[in-house]
Amino acid sequence: MKKGFLLLILIFCCTSCATILTGKRSRIQIHTNKNVQLIVEGDTIDRAENKPVYMEVRNNKHPLPIVVKDGSNQQFLAVGSHKPFTYWLNAIPIIYFTGFLVDEISGRKWRYPRKIYIESNESGISFLPYMPMDSSLLVRKNKINFTPLSLVNGYHPAWEFGYERLHGTSRATQVSVSLFRSWNNDFARNSKGFKLGLEEKFFFRSQDRMRVYGSLSLEYWHKEHDALLNLLVVDAQGDPAIPWRTFSRLTTIRKQFIGIVPRIGIQQYITPRLVLEGYFGVGFRARKVQHLNRSPFTQHEDDFDWFFTDVEYLSNRETKNITPNFDLNFRIAWVF
Repeated sequence: MKKGFLLLILIFCCTSCATILTGKRSRIQIHTNKNVQLIVEGDTIDRAENKPVYMEVRNNKHPLPIVVKDGSNQQFLAVGSHKPFTYWLNAIPIIYFTGFLVDEISGRKWRYPRKIYIESNESGISFLPYMPMDSSLLVRKNKINFTPLSLVNGYHPAWEFGYERLHGTSRATQVSVSLFRSWNNDFARNSKGFKLGLEEKFFFRSQDRMRVYGSLSLEYWHKEHDALLNLLVVDAQGDPAIPWRTFSRLTTIRKQFIGIVPRIGIQQYITPRLVLEGYFGVGFRARKVQHLNRSPFTQHEDDFDWFFTDVEYLSNRETKNITPNFDLNFRIAWVF
């Protein structure tokens, strides 16, 4: 009985992520822009120039109080805690909400920022729950980038290049061009054409070597490729039943798209000149699809057996419509 009870407790506790992976205390690194005096949890620390202060504090849902003294200027700061990434792992189906309950009981669902930057100037004393980016990384305003995964995209493989120009420190404009290449399927066989893009980026967080931005992307596509379509021969009245026959034919398809997609992205500076960028977006696309060598009067698409999961049919059918557009990709950039 006791062994079974202990086993039940063990299983219950092991279904929690934050309780297992997050300690009771947070190790904090405090940086300041000048020599100041810090009072944290009753301890007074004289912060030496260019040397961060390391300390451990007990995790709590309440803000961590820090008193900063800069000569006669004194300021009380309240550094808020947050739920760590490990807490949200409790949403994994195997764990479900048992982990959330365990973390509530254990109290380990909170932690404080790993780095805190305190700035003291004439306007007062303030802080950031992260280290701001070194301004020297933003001196060079130009980036050229390449999107490697576009080469192996089975739907629209292309050579994709871009140029980004930074305006000040919080805004940038990017232009891009893609040249479509062939792929051995009915989405890109004997493919040719281009894609033009214009993207306006707004950076709302720059920390350490990482920048987070929101953007609005506009794109224009012009693409032609061949696809093997199933067609029907119809009579003069357009009746495909009597007489009728089906056959397959390699058909040239022209696709013209205009898309608009809001995006969220991250730029990570690996070195001062090498940057990796990832982004995700959801928008819409106005599509015009034409069949160039198919008779519209005697040859109709055979759509009797298609289903809504038939991506090939949905992509290549002759139509004018508006569809959702999902963007997920990454770029490699060189700064100059």
